[in-house]
Amino acid sequence: MVHSLNQKGFEDIWVVDEVDHPEKQKNLDALIYSRWVGKDIFLKEVIGSKLPTCSAILHMGACSSTTETNEAYLRENNFEYTRSLAQYCLKKDVRFIYASSAATYGTGENG
Repeated sequence: MVHSLNQKGFEDIWVVDEVDHPEKQKNLDALIYSRWVGKDIFLKEVIGSKLPTCSAILHMGACSSTTETNEAYLRENNFEYTRSLAQYCLKKDVRFIYASSAATYGTGENG
């Protein structure tokens, strides 16, 4: 996503992700973005309406693990988090673009 935005000339991008593997960091190394922040910190800024003006929030899912069984974790990360972002965008008239995990990663039918 960031690479595609960079190719279109966008550089003032906030990357919100939990980078828990060196491979994820490696993917970001060659990209241009203005801030990288964890999802919990970002949510606090959203709820507190402390974000600077932005033109859009592109939300590419949450927990994409098909083997995750913790219902509370899934509800918090896949529903509540997304709802908070959507409510913020409605309140602030910010474009909200959402893709679920299946839309982002595929259904897995091809491996």
